[in-house]
Amino acid sequence: MSAAGATNLLRVAEDAGLMPVIGQWVLQQACQQAVTWPQGQSVAVNVSALQFRKPDFVDTVARVLRESGLPPQWLDLELTALEELRIGARPLARAAQAKRWNRQQAHTGLALRD
Repeated sequence: MSAAGATNLLRVAEDAGLMPVIGQWVLQQACQQAVTWPQGQSVAVNVSALQFRKPDFVDTVARVLRESGLPPQWLDLELTALEELRIGARPLARAAQAKRWNRQQAHTGLALRD
């Protein structure tokens, strides 16, 4: 599949509201695979704005880490700055919640990319 085809597929999935489901599956698969890698190698997972908007996003990440056994410090979550601007104030409060959880318990990477 070309990059343009993948981009179109992601847009269709986003428009259909499927990104949270797809995103959770990707997160689960990435964590399950990464736990088998040599110790200390991290995995980066892109997070869609729709996935990030879900009220249970932080709990979902915590559950996936717990179920996979992946040490939290080996997971980097990436949310693009463009998506950050589109998602508004409530989800940004969720980002603050995610950062507090990260500092207190998880020590995952949370990156905003442009």
